[in-house]
Amino acid sequence: MTVTVYGIPNCDQIRKTRRWLDLHGVDHRFHDYRSDGLDRATLEDWQARVGLSEVINTRSQTWRTLDEAQRKAVADVSTDAAYELLLAHPTLIKRPIVTTDARPDELQIGFQEDELRAFLRLPLSPHPMSSDKFPFAPVAPVFPYRANYSPQSASLIDAQESLRTLRDWVRYAISRMQAAGASFGHGTDNPFDEAVWLVCGACTCPWSSTTS
Repeated sequence: MTVTVYGIPNCDQIRKTRRWLDLHGVDHRFHDYRSDGLDRATLEDWQARVGLSEVINTRSQTWRTLDEAQRKAVADVSTDAAYELLLAHPTLIKRPIVTTDARPDELQIGFQEDELRAFLRLPLSPHPMSSDKFPFAPVAPVFPYRANYSPQSASLIDAQESLRTLRDWVRYAISRMQAAGASFGHGTDNPFDEAVWLVCGACTCPWSSTTS
């Protein structure tokens, strides 16, 4: 599956989308309007898929700078003037625009996790460390980090609310295991201890750096 994300690199929605794709193991290509450009053929393809009216961001700062004649031209997406304005001002386009060769007649517009997951046909628990044995799937560590799980146990829900950074989360998890006399490893019967194993495996930090 080939996935392309269109936008500009300093956009928060683009950052969120690319981070989400990375965390879910989705290889993708980023098309930067500013460095890679935008051509009419791409716009015509989007027009055929969903209609350009769907991708125009009328709340953007660029839209507010247009005069009334330009806004009318953009609104009439079938005209050459509309294409010329969008090519000259790609920030008029909603971000991100996501395409995949698996869905050649559709676009994903904007970042909504559930919509993007459905668009890319990803499973609900795509993390490579998840399985039937672990009904909760950890998210790969990203700093700064807040425990972000889909937990099945109250202890993990408490952890999600009380812990703010990966270091604090790992220290807390290790202290729970030590208090229980458990070893660092996979195979315990306690769901919380299994969660600790998942976190430690994802962390890949030396124990000395997490326990010091």
